[in-house]
Amino acid sequence: MWLINKQNFVAPHEDAVSVVDEGSELVGNFRFAGTLVVKGKLKGKMIYGDTLLVADTGEVEADCRVNKMILKGRLQGDVRARERLELRPTARASGSITTPLLAIEEGAELTGEVKIMGGPAEVIPAVVEEAAPYGMVLAPLAATGCSLSSLVSLGPWRK
Repeated sequence: MWLINKQNFVAPHEDAVSVVDEGSELVGNFRFAGTLVVKGKLKGKMIYGDTLLVADTGEVEADCRVNKMILKGRLQGDVRARERLELRPTARASGSITTPLLAIEEGAELTGEVKIMGGPAEVIPAVVEEAAPYGMVLAPLAATGCSLSSLVSLGPWRK
């Protein structure tokens, strides 16, 4: 949906959805409103926006400054997510991550540094249920400034 702002410019509405489809490759710096779904390749120095969804076929090579990010594909670059970052089972990320809330599902891989921003937070433990095929690790960790370095690869949950 598009809206006309006070200067009579047509601008995307915050509920807008844009797609970089499979087979597409875009190179450059990007700013978007609403949600950007990447199924192809996106390369640049910087990406700014609201919600970035990288599908399992998607590849992003850029530093990202977004409100929310859901990663199912590949990411090479630093991420600053103002609200949350989710790494799904097929996610492969390399770079520094800064966010107040991080969700890592079993199978996701992360090489780099994680910084949890915000005030002191309680530990949110992984919960494993008999019916669930995988667990999820949620952060914020124990306190501000916690960091997680090297490779994160969550294997099968064991009792």
